[in-house]
Amino acid sequence: MTQILVNFRPSSHSEDYTVVADFENEKRAKKVAAKLHTRSVKNQVITRTSCVYLADAEEVERDLEKAGARKTQILNSYQKLLIKIATPEGAQEEVLPLFLSMAMVEVLKILKKVCKKPREEKKGGRTSLVFRYVGERIFYRDERKRGIFFFGGQDFPVDENVQVKILLD
Repeated sequence: MTQILVNFRPSSHSEDYTVVADFENEKRAKKVAAKLHTRSVKNQVITRTSCVYLADAEEVERDLEKAGARKTQILNSYQKLLIKIATPEGAQEEVLPLFLSMAMVEVLKILKKVCKKPREEKKGGRTSLVFRYVGERIFYRDERKRGIFFFGGQDFPVDENVQVKILLD
């Protein structure tokens, strides 16, 4: 027997929201996720919901807060990314414009603000800064499947020195 799972939106006027809640530990997050029939990742509970009004998503947020969430967030377009930016080994930030486009230098500055400290990955005389991004959608693909970052109303085309892996969209 084959089962097909289809996700229907309640109406064409509804919006998809993701409510993310941080809990004190992984055990508590798993317990709350099981109770709410949703999923947890480490110490976070991630709930996707389609609703006509933001108030419906806020109700889910209140339920998570009542369950002991330390921090909650409602996101309209949730995305998890793994971003690798290749740089020459030992290159200082001041010389990066020699190796990256100005757009990617700007993206690098923004990622340093919005992500945790990047992990360094060394391979064959090159270093990659690896960022894990979780939040509102910032990465898109255009009609030719090229990557574009979108921050503060500006588009930043992705260089060949940058690899983006979409973990959740």
